[in-house]
Amino acid sequence: MSSSSWQHPFVNIFKHFDISSSKRCVKQGDISTIIDRDLKSVVYRIRGLVPENNYIQFPSESLNQNLILTGRLFYVLFRPIYDKYFCIHIDILTHKQHLIRISLSNLYREFKTTQTSIQFPYMTTGTDIHWSVLCLDLQTILLTYMTNEHYHMIKSFQLCGNMFVKNCFTSQFLYEPGIDNDTAKRTGLTRAGIRSLPRELSYPIDKSETWHDKYDFIMFPSMSSLMGKNPNEPFDKVGNVRLPTPRKLKTDDQNFNQIEHDESFPVTAQTTLVNGQISTSITDLSHITHRSVSPGNNSYIVTRPY
Repeated sequence: MSSSSWQHPFVNIFKHFDISSSKRCVKQGDISTIIDRDLKSVVYRIRGLVPENNYIQFPSESLNQNLILTGRLFYVLFRPIYDKYFCIHIDILTHKQHLIRISLSNLYREFKTTQTSIQFPYMTTGTDIHWSVLCLDLQTILLTYMTNEHYHMIKSFQLCGNMFVKNCFTSQFLYEPGIDNDTAKRTGLTRAGIRSLPRELSYPIDKSETWHDKYDFIMFPSMSSLMGKNPNEPFDKVGNVRLPTPRKLKTDDQNFNQIEHDESFPVTAQTTLVNGQISTSITDLSHITHRSVSPGNNSYIVTRPY
């Protein structure tokens, strides 16, 4: 059994590292727990005029701890507070044991990279801010921006105000919200390496609702970022609503539900389930306040601003 087998299939970070323990994490500044009426569960509210002074950090600063989280996909279940600034910092160890910080924030006005850091601006518009599942493909980000650096593990991370956060988790698997395991198997998503979002890490919906009408799924990098761009002009901002798949989809007019095996392209196309079939989106959702809805046909997803 490998030393990282305990991380399979995912690590529920708040539970495993015990967010209530001061020995395992740091809660600095204005941090409080509340019952969110939409999620019907306890969430953490982080707020303050200066985001860097108000944060939740894993692990504790004592004893130079290391999370040793090896999953390449980092998920954050959160909702930004409208008209306030927030930051997310992830400290990564590469295979060369170099420490690199990946950050995203609506404080940043432009993309910036150095030998030890990558900063992405988080773009939002409008006032209707939803609970979101943010998924960062750390391996792809490193391969894109750092020469000869490969992802090894997450050493630590910080969630800085202003936001509500339910949980964070890591995994080697891409989890797709809004479907169950039976649907994933029937439509071929399981064979494509896509799994249903674990119940303990998902958001509740009523029988009359659909997941994507109520919440947002944000994948970064997204398909529109990875395809059709000059290699010298990589993706440089976060804010696209995406349902990606780690395999290529054949998107010709004759067949929308064939999945093509491709190990070298980890994140490829936006997919959704429309009337029981896998469909692809050709829309470029440049802001997370543009929502995905299912049209009557089985061809595309359209967007509508609120």
